[in-house]
Amino acid sequence: MNPNYNNFRFPQIKAHPWHKVCISISLLRHVFSSNQS
Repeated sequence: MNPNYNNFRFPQIKAHPWHKVCISISLLRHVFSSNQS
């Protein structure tokens, strides 16, 4: 790696509302818990 490189570009990430994040997590928990039978 080049220690003198200073042109860092990071992708822009849009923020998601917390209620959508929590819904997604609860759906994933439900799917994985039903597959463990």
